[in-house]
Formats: sequence, structure tokens, C-alpha cells
Amino acid sequence: MSVSVELNGDPGDLGTVLAKVQDDLHRLREKLRAAGDTPIDLQPLETAIERTEQSIKASAEKVINSYNNRVTILPAVSQPRETRSSEAAKSMQQLVETSRRRSTLTKQAARAAQGNRGIPAVSPGQQFKLDRIRQLLARPSHPVAKQALDSCYGIRPTTTAARDGSAAARRGGPPPKGQLATGVTVERHATLPRANRRDALLTPPPISNQDAQKGLLSLLERGLIPPAAEIILSPPLVAPRSVPLHSASQLSVKQTLVDGSEVGANWVGVKLDLRVSTSTHSTAKQDLTTTRNGPKDSLASRKAAITSILPPEIPEPKTAPIAQTPQPPDEHKLVVQNGHVVDTVKFQEYRQANAQCWFSVERLLQRLEELGKNYAISIIFVNGKRLSELALHYELEVKPSRAELLSCVDNRKEIIQLLRMPGRRYKGDGGLNAAATKIQATFRMYVKRRIYLEHRRMKWAAGVITMSWLMHVKMCQVRKSLKQKRAAQLQLMQRQQRTLRLRWLTITRSPRVVVHIPSLGYPHPIRTCLDNFSIRQSLQMARIFDVRDPDIEVIYISPMPIKRELEDFYHSLLGLGPGGEVAMERVHMVTPEHSSTFTKHKMALSSVLLYSPDAMTRIRTLTAGKEAYIISNVVSPDDLSLANQLGIPLLGCPPEIGQLYSSRSGAKRVFADAQVATPPSQGDIFSEEQLVEHLATLILANLHIERWLFKLNSHVQGKGFAICDVAKYLECFPWVVKESQRYGDKWDNKWAQEYSMKRVMEELPAILSSHAQPVDKTLFPNWSIFLDQFLAEGGVIEGTPPSDSITPLTVGLFIDPTGAVTIQYTGDQLCSTPYKVWGITCPQTSVPPEQLVEAIRRLGVACQSRGIMGHLSIDFVTFLHPTTLSQELWGIDLDIGYSDHLALFQLLSYITGATFDSGGGRLLVDGGAPRYAVMSSQLYHTNMVIVHYPVFFKMCRAHHIGYDAKEKQGTLFTFVDELHREYLTMICLKDSLQKALDTCSTNLSVIHQEISTPNQQGQTNFKSVCLELDKITSLMKENISNQN
Repeated sequence: MSVSVELNGDPGDLGTVLAKVQDDLHRLREKLRAAGDTPIDLQPLETAIERTEQSIKASAEKVINSYNNRVTILPAVSQPRETRSSEAAKSMQQLVETSRRRSTLTKQAARAAQGNRGIPAVSPGQQFKLDRIRQLLARPSHPVAKQALDSCYGIRPTTTAARDGSAAARRGGPPPKGQLATGVTVERHATLPRANRRDALLTPPPISNQDAQKGLLSLLERGLIPPAAEIILSPPLVAPRSVPLHSASQLSVKQTLVDGSEVGANWVGVKLDLRVSTSTHSTAKQDLTTTRNGPKDSLASRKAAITSILPPEIPEPKTAPIAQTPQPPDEHKLVVQNGHVVDTVKFQEYRQANAQCWFSVERLLQRLEELGKNYAISIIFVNGKRLSELALHYELEVKPSRAELLSCVDNRKEIIQLLRMPGRRYKGDGGLNAAATKIQATFRMYVKRRIYLEHRRMKWAAGVITMSWLMHVKMCQVRKSLKQKRAAQLQLMQRQQRTLRLRWLTITRSPRVVVHIPSLGYPHPIRTCLDNFSIRQSLQMARIFDVRDPDIEVIYISPMPIKRELEDFYHSLLGLGPGGEVAMERVHMVTPEHSSTFTKHKMALSSVLLYSPDAMTRIRTLTAGKEAYIISNVVSPDDLSLANQLGIPLLGCPPEIGQLYSSRSGAKRVFADAQVATPPSQGDIFSEEQLVEHLATLILANLHIERWLFKLNSHVQGKGFAICDVAKYLECFPWVVKESQRYGDKWDNKWAQEYSMKRVMEELPAILSSHAQPVDKTLFPNWSIFLDQFLAEGGVIEGTPPSDSITPLTVGLFIDPTGAVTIQYTGDQLCSTPYKVWGITCPQTSVPPEQLVEAIRRLGVACQSRGIMGHLSIDFVTFLHPTTLSQELWGIDLDIGYSDHLALFQLLSYITGATFDSGGGRLLVDGGAPRYAVMSSQLYHTNMVIVHYPVFFKMCRAHHIGYDAKEKQGTLFTFVDELHREYLTMICLKDSLQKALDTCSTNLSVIHQEISTPNQQGQTNFKSVCLELDKITSLMKENISNQN
């Protein structure tokens, strides 16, 4: 027999070797019994035992070294062995002999306990002595342990020299040769620099290769790696793997040896002789290799080997064998059956083992019994070990929860299923009483909950009423304060305007500052419907050319930030005028600092300026000590607040007046008061019954009009229009015409139209719902949506002129504070699509100037009587009456505010020095030469975005598109913004209207061809504008040829 195991310092491997040795001894003993009286050679057995003991000794030393983690220092060579203490050697020799004797006796006692033959065991006195020696050896500081180490292993006790060596080690020097070094024997870690230790935010020093070789712990302790850093080791120290789960049937079964003893028996008393030589150890390894690789031995040879294992018997006095103490089981299984703990032997053993904490354990068992009774649980298996641990944890008055209590139960899943079963509680003890209690409690809860819910509902209602009343009171207070504030602002405005009216002549003859604010103060629903709202407010940047008057200093408030390139472009335009460099100094551009913050809210420029204190401060600085006034566009209440905060009067009418008379219905009142002809119309319609009734009345009174317009009161730029050819789809229309011919002059009476009106009103709703079409399909896709908006804000029904040739025209007026009316410009409107104006031709040539001037004079008086002041524009249409062939002039619309065309006219007047002769209806330049201009601020082309301004002007020069300052003719461009280059403003000035139209058409065609490709035409109105211009020029040529 040979046993040899490779160990790596693991105590588990040493236990494996002992277990194998034990198994081999038992098997050899059984073989020996079977061999009988055959003689046995013991020499091979002794050799195998010595090899095994040598292996165990080497492994034990490795285990001891791994646990103690100490370095064994051999004694110095110079120290003589004879100086060792003789008493220590004698004591250690006695200890080793006693250990050998104890090992032999223990083996014999084990065989005697198995029934082999009676061998005397170790006496109690010897057992006590061995235990005492073991205790002394476990204390390294005891003199006996020190002498034993010195005599057997050459390890001397710590002396003064050793302590000196430790001190030397602490000082950094090496310890004396041959001495044991204690204390800190490793190199100290380098620390961080002082600056890094004081300020943790500083960048740590770089990590060198020497620092990296000291290991990760050194880097962490030095602080080179932050404590919160996530450290990932590759490969990881612990490799996860799946753990197999075994079923309950695969329980561990204790293995039983051949002699009937268990593998886990107590073998503490067994000790082998560790004295073995190197030759014996090598022989054991060789024998082990031979045994593993060689063939199987015969039965006789194995019996001889088994017999040789037994050690020689030592005669000792016969004593009784030592009984082994039974080990308490690790776990006790308790059973609670039908609400009672089953009293078994294991239960009594468990009670004795936990006698100290039995009171706490008993309380937990009582709770388990109560649980089994209440829920009629037949059996509960309790784990005694976990129950004891739980009892120790809750040994005070604190009670564990049900989940913690069930953690001690082995059949926990089945118990939880029973506990969760509905109605299970009422099958146990006291189930009827528990059910009755539950029913009564549920009913009482239902009653109380109904009362509580009713109380909560009433409390909620009271809270809502209270909050509504408080909000109503607060809103009333806010409305009252706003009314008072608006009234105060209005009174202040009126005082400022009275002062302005009295001092107007003085102000116009002296240097003054004009603050231009191109703010579109429309109501919020209208602002939300306008596309590119900030761009529309920037279309009037040509207001800066108001500096043509040398006494005027302009402050222009820009809705968007002005880039340097765009500012240089306008400075170059200012240099073309008579002012030159002086005019540039009189122009100040101010941009509110929060203009880019409210881009999505579509706020008016005056509102944004109120939220920009830096811009307000700059305006106050520029206007301090000077005569100044504000010119806005569409006046809103925020303009009044702005005028009050700046202390500058507002040149315009109050917001309420402006909104009232800028509407379609309000404009009809002004035209009627001025006795200016208007189309057949009816305003202030707010219901569908009114719409049908008034439309039927207008149709019967104007049978010669076929198309009717429906206009919203407040929408602008042709977005609130709808058209319907009623006469075309009205089935009774021929019969109505015959009826009107039959009645003749009496047709205007109501009684003559009564039956016809009834028939027309019956057909109108169906005709409108089927054939009425909104002009702007993007805003109003169908008639029903338009009708809802029409009835919500009110509108006007208006008939179109009964002619195929209709010319719309516009007139720009200025009513100063004294009431004087000035015609600033006139022009014929140019429309690319129906009711969509893209530009004008200045001056107008469709109506005799005298007729137009007379209508404007009457309108100016009417506006002044209603408190309208400032800039406004009036729209007319002219046509030839189909019956009388006389030229008719109808007033269509009235817009109170600074128009885009007026801003372009200011640019034209500054560059060319042109003036408008309102009496003769002519545009004259220096020397009295007439000029005709085509002006537009509504041109756009999406491909212009890819063309920068310098490239655009080079392209224009290449195609001879430009302005001749000497001849006062050519083309002028202005731009809105550097980022929105798709919008373009253009003025074409020529000595005849036909040339101006041709030049405009040619310019747009050339620009479109240069910036577009066949595959990328872009979105533009250049094509429709060119078609409209070609149509007008061909009509003019035809008229000229007819006159000739």
C-alpha cells in the first residue's frame, strides 16, 4: 500500500489523505482476517507507512505556513548546536515520544472499539497530560513552546538583537544576519504630493512604470486612482458559472465502510509518525507509481501487504475503552400536525439542545400551532435550526412577521398556497366567528365608506366653489386693475397727443428723433395664422431711409439680430443718397436682447421690447433731451405701455379705434360716412340666419352681380376670403329675373320681393355648403371651417364688380396731429393669384387723379372725426359699368398702420430724390422728369438660400441688372435677413410704365434661371408674377395699338 497526494497548502487536501489512509487500513484489516495464520512480512508495510507519514508531514508544514503566513528563519551557521538547552531537548524528546505513544494507542483503541481484539487505550492521566502539552504548544510566548521550537527546529526566541533588527527594518536598513525581522518588513508606499493632498480637485500626477509595478493596492492608497473609480479586472478574479440544482430525491447518503463504520467517524486521536527520511519518501513515490501503472496484484500479495500495515503491539495495562461523545445533529425536523407539535424523541432532543432559549422558541412554535389551527393545515414541517436562529433574533418582545415565520418551514410553498386560498381561514378553529366578524366589519366599512365618500365629495365641491369664487374675485380685481391701468395709459396718451398736436409745427421744423417700431400688434388668433411672423415684421427695414429729411434722426427697432454683412449693405445704400456719411450717423439700429427667446410665441415687437430692459435703456439714452415720437405699425396696448415707460408720445390712434376701423365692418362705416361708393355689402354678421337672410336680400337687390365675397372682419393679406357664384347655381335665379322685369320700378319694394326671397332663402344653404370655396385652402380647407370662424368673429358679405376688367389700387395717407391729410403715394395693385397682392406700380394710372383726390379728401375728414391719426392705406377698385360705361370707383378696405409699400417709397425717395405730386398723380425726380416704379416686398424663392449676397450682386452685374445713379433709373434690391435670404424686395424704376414692367419681368426671369436647375426649381412666386406682368404688358400694347 502506498499513499501520496500533491498538496498546495489546502487543509482539505490533508483531510483527503487521512481519509484514504483510513479506508486502506480498514480494507487491509479485513484482508488480514481472511488470511488467517499465514506469516506476513512487515518490512514493506513499514516502508509505505513511512512514505505516507513523510507526505503528510510535508503537507502539514505547507498548511501551517499558509495559515500563519510567516517566514521561518534558519539559525545562523556560526551558532554551535551544543549551546542549546539540554532540558529543552529532553522535554521535546519526551513530547515526541508521548505523541508517538498516543498515536499507537489511539489506533489500538479504534480497532478494539470495532471488535477486533482488546487493546488497552490511553489512560485519563495520559490524556490530560497530552492535552496540557498541546495547550502549552499553542501559546508561542510560553517558555516550553519556545524551548521546543529551539530544540527541534532551530527557531530561537526573540532577543535584543532581533528587536534591534526590527528597529533597523523600521529605519529602512536590513536586519542583522541570521536574526528574525519583525515589524514592517515591506517598502512603504509613496504618497501624493502635498498640493494634491490639500486640494483634491487638482490633476493627479502621472503614473510611471515603477508605480504601476507596485500593484493596484499601492495606486489606490496613494490616491492616483480615485476611490470612486470603477475598476474592471481582465480576466476577472471570480469567474461565474452555473450551479446544478438537485432534486429532493438526490439526497446525500452517508457512505459506510466495509467494517460498518461511517466515513465521517471521529478520528481526532489518530496521529502518524512524521519522522521519515528523504530516501524513504522517494521510495514511496516510486512504489506509488509502480502500483498505479503496474498490473493488479494477486490476492496473496495483497493479504501480505495488509498484514504488514499493522504496527507492533505495545503491552499496556488493560483499561476500559473511551466512549466517543455523540455529535448533536445539525438540524432537527419538527412536525406540527393539525395545530399541535408532535412530541417525539427528536423533539425532546431539540428541546434539550435549545434549553437556554426555549422560551423564545416555544413562542414561535405556539404561533405556528395557531396558524395551523386557524387555517386547517394538516401538517407543517419545521426546520429546527432556522427556528432557533429566528428565536435568538427575536428573543425580545418584538414579534416576527408571517413571512419570517414561514421561512423556518420546509413545506413553505404548500403552506403559502393554503394561506392564499379564499375562505381558508373560515375552515379552521373559530371559523364561524371569524366569518361573522368579517361580514359585520365589511358591512360597517361599506356604510362608513359611503358616508366618507359623500363627505369627501361635499368637501371637494365646497373646495371647488371656494376656489372658483376666489378666482372670480381675483380675476375681477385683475380686470379692474387692468382697466384702471389701461385708462391711465389712454389718458396719458391723450395728453401726449394733445401736446403733440399743439407743438407739431414746431417739432416738424426742428431736429427730432423718430423711433420706428414695425410691430404687428394683431390679436393673438391672427398672429398664429400668419406664416414667418418675424420675417413679416422685418419687411419694413427701409424705414431707416426716413433720414432723407436732414432734421430727422431714426432709431429702428429690428425684430431680428442684424448681421454685420446686412448692416454694411444698408450703409452702402445710405451712401447713395444725398446725406452720405452724415446720414449713416443719424441711423441707429436697436435689437431687443430677448428677440430670439420668443420666436415660437409670435409676439409683437413692442411686447418683446417691453421684456428687454437693455434695449429700453439704450432708447432712453438716444432720445434724452430731444424731441421724439414713436411710429408703430399696428398699434396694440403694449405700444401704449411702451410709450408710457419711455415718456415718448405715440404718433397713431388708440388700439381700440385702430382695431375697430381696420376691420371690414368698421371700414364700411367710414366709407359710408365719407360718402364714398362701396360694393353692395352687409357687415356685422354673426349668425347663419343673418348670413342667409342678408345674402338673399343683396341678391334680389343686385341681380346683375353673379359672384359674392365673404370676408372675415379681422384677417389680413387675403387669408379670410371665400367666394361663391350664387347666380350660377341658384335654380330659381331665371325666375327671379323675370319677376324683377315684371314688377319693373316697383321691384325695390319689400312686398314685391317677398315670394322670391322665400325661394332664394330655401336654396341658399345647400348652395353655400356645396359651392362656396375659401381662397386660402391651407388655413380653411372647406366651407364649414370657414363658416365657423366667420360666425365667431363676424364678417361682411360683399359683391364683386360686374365687369371682367377690374383694377385694384391703393393709396397711402398720413393724417398729422393737426388734422392735415397728405397723400404719400398711389399705386395700382399687382396680383399673382386672386386677392393676393404681391406689389404695386407707382403712381396709379387707372383713375383720374382729381376723382381719386376728392375721395381721399372726404375719407381723411371722416377718419379725423373718428380719432384716426397717423399712417393708413386705403384700397379701391375701379371698373367700367356695364350699363352706363362710366368708370366707377369703389372703396374696399381701410388699413390703419405703416404699410410695406410706404417703406419702399421712402427708399425710392431717398435714393432718387423723387417726390409724389398728388394733384397730378405723378412721380417726379430731380428736374421734374416723370418716373414709374414697380415695387414689391412679397417676392420669394427658396433657392436664394444657397446664394450669398456677394455672389448675387456679381450675378446681377453680369446681366446688367443695377441702378444708374445719373439717369435715376434701374433696379434696387433690399434684403430681410442674412439667414432668410429666400425673401427679396425689389424696386424697378423707369421713365415709362411699360419699361418698368418689362424690366421687372426680365429681372425675375434671369434670377430664376441662374439659381434654378431643371431638377431643382424650388418654391417661388417668380413664375406667376412674370405671367401677370406679361399679361399686363400685352394688354397695354394692345391698347396703344387701338388708340393709334
